[in-house]
Amino acid sequence: MRMKLSNNRYMWLLSALSGLFMWLGWPDMPFVFLLFIGFVPILLIEREVAKQHGSAGGLILFEHIYVAFLMWNALTTWWVTLASVPGGLVAIFANAFLMTLPVLLFHKIRLRLDDRAGYAAFVAGWLAFEYLHHNWELTWPWLTLGNGLAKFPELVQWYEYTGVFGGSLWVLLVNLLIFFVLKDAPGKKDQAKTRQAVSKKTAILALATLLLPAIVSALIYVGYTDEGEQEEIVIVQPNIDPYADKFGGMTAEQQFKRLIDMSVEAITPGTDYLVWPETALQFSLWVNRLSEHKAVQTLQEFVARRPNMTIITGIYAYQNYPDGQGASATARHFRDGRCCYDAYNSAIQIDTSGVIAIYHKSKLVPGVERMPYPQLFGFLDKMAIDLGGITGSLGTQTERAVFFKNDKTGIAPVICYESVFGAYVTEYIKNGANAIFIITNDGWWGKTPGHRQHLRYASLRAIETRRSIARAANTGISCFINQRGDILQATRYDQKIAIRGRIAIRSGLTIYARIGDVIGILASIIALFFMLAFSLRLMTDRKAPSRQ
Repeated sequence: MRMKLSNNRYMWLLSALSGLFMWLGWPDMPFVFLLFIGFVPILLIEREVAKQHGSAGGLILFEHIYVAFLMWNALTTWWVTLASVPGGLVAIFANAFLMTLPVLLFHKIRLRLDDRAGYAAFVAGWLAFEYLHHNWELTWPWLTLGNGLAKFPELVQWYEYTGVFGGSLWVLLVNLLIFFVLKDAPGKKDQAKTRQAVSKKTAILALATLLLPAIVSALIYVGYTDEGEQEEIVIVQPNIDPYADKFGGMTAEQQFKRLIDMSVEAITPGTDYLVWPETALQFSLWVNRLSEHKAVQTLQEFVARRPNMTIITGIYAYQNYPDGQGASATARHFRDGRCCYDAYNSAIQIDTSGVIAIYHKSKLVPGVERMPYPQLFGFLDKMAIDLGGITGSLGTQTERAVFFKNDKTGIAPVICYESVFGAYVTEYIKNGANAIFIITNDGWWGKTPGHRQHLRYASLRAIETRRSIARAANTGISCFINQRGDILQATRYDQKIAIRGRIAIRSGLTIYARIGDVIGILASIIALFFMLAFSLRLMTDRKAPSRQ
């Protein structure tokens, strides 16, 4: 009985350690090295459960793994509850559950097949889970392991070849090798030379796997300089509180005046781009009548007096479908019952050409801007979390639109949540973008780790694409990011300010921009292979003893 109690306490301690290690290793915490041991307790728990309970230990394993992942999610992303306590709690508990599934699958495969297949399935299964979490409609890739290295761009310069999935693979392999060192280490009753030799070789391999990518990255970092001609950018951070002012406390006209006044003070005759944040224009703007609105006309006049300057800003936009013709799955009815219109979170470009380019945000936040699978769950739109302005499922577009200036410079208008998706951003680059402008409103999360994590992830997009970034936040942190991921001229949270800087406009495609998330795709194929092999063994060998 004492032994069982001791083992039980040991496994719960391991659960707590895993959750704490992953939280303390995540941005904006400084202990990134803990990510490389954060999964070791998970692997030790699985091994202990297999020894004690064999294939009958699934529920026990689930309990301990779920608690570890729940701690990680809660401690790292608790700030999502600031927008909606019920919605935030659902996101935290549901994501922890989804994270647990790859571990349970690895456990079953290891017992039914063998250790080699099991641990390979652990790596492939986790990467496949991350890849799925980037690409389905319940997407929430915030805790992708490769994102955890974002505070230290010096370590991950090779993301220009692999993207964040390369970082996830790195973290998983080091964790697995450290676990093997502990597993193979001789105990008091086991001093066999062969086991000592295996443990020593594994330790050397673990150390090499940890250090070599970091050393290569550091060498690339030191030798890299931004490529391309420099252009002057002015970013306006109006600092309009999203709860108290943006959607009620200040009128749309007052907000517009603040943006204009701040811009006039900051721009120079040499300014090439003026960038305003997400949903900066609070007016109701209809897509087919943009140039008829007074605010848009004011901006066109503003640019006409400064012909070298181009404005990029976030807006709320609407598309009318008279009599329902061409209506999308996200179209909604007017209040009087007439059909119908789409609402968008969009960006527009205004220059002297007279053509207003527009892009509609298309990676939408589940439960806030989009009800997943609207064909099935569209009736739940009324339950969407209200972050002010438009609620319910927003419209999207299929192509990543690039804003081209008269001199053919291409800008990727990345809106808020979209900046978390590496392969998604590369679609702008392949369509001709020479720089990335991220427009966002991070004020929803207050002075919490949320807005800092979001900022850090932007550094990874710069490395993956080798594109300079101008980041304009309504409030949060506005800044410039160079092509090796360094954050420059960062504003303070809750600061009303306009900043001016120069960024490099670059052409050419990185390897990652060309191939995308190949690691995630290959891992998904391998994971499916292991699932098929497991299923076949299960059908043909049901009565065979499980391997432990």
